[in-house]
Amino acid sequence: MNDAFDLVRKRGRIISVGAHATDTWPLPLAKSFANELTLGFAIGDSIRLRARLLRLIATGALDPTVVVDRRIGFSAAAEAYRDLKAQKIMKAVIDPLLRS
Repeated sequence: MNDAFDLVRKRGRIISVGAHATDTWPLPLAKSFANELTLGFAIGDSIRLRARLLRLIATGALDPTVVVDRRIGFSAAAEAYRDLKAQKIMKAVIDPLLRS
């Protein structure tokens, strides 16, 4: 989240997808206000949609591998955010078990 706030442009939007490992995090309120930033969170509804998605994947109608451009560890997150901003990649997955 810190890297996202460091890299987001003025009037930009940060969307945090998935679960977080900590209960609290210090929101940079002054920067958010001054730069008119938007912060959103998305968990998704994978449980409700799981059966439908798995059928689509199993039949070949949906290829989930084309969505992810890069799988990275935490140490490469800042670089991935820069590449997202530069539109070099569309989606990066941060895998805490991956060493990058």
